[in-house]
Amino acid sequence: MVDISNRNDIVNLLDTFYKKATIDSVIGEKFNGLKMDHHLQIIADFWDSVLFGHHKYQGDPFGKHRHLDLSKVHFERWIKLFFETVDEMFAGQKATEAKQRASTISQVFQFKLKSLG
Repeated sequence: MVDISNRNDIVNLLDTFYKKATIDSVIGEKFNGLKMDHHLQIIADFWDSVLFGHHKYQGDPFGKHRHLDLSKVHFERWIKLFFETVDEMFAGQKATEAKQRASTISQVFQFKLKSLG
């Protein structure tokens, strides 16, 4: 198995992940009405910036998710599906980093949501 090494790998990872997530019984409804082709490009920019420092993403990821009424259960499911997808497709330093970053993002989002009350 190979490591995540470029944007194409990120796009393939995200495409596979969102195929699972959009039909998932716990988090699938959170994607209703989302234009996935457009969303995938934005999220690919985000992960390209996070993993490779390409600074393509210009946005506010927390602000985009703030209105979704997300709970700990949603974050746990997102992490589970994301980790499973990474592990099915990749192995190596960047794959591990992607999971670590996803975990941190989940924790930060949950903290911010709690702070907003």
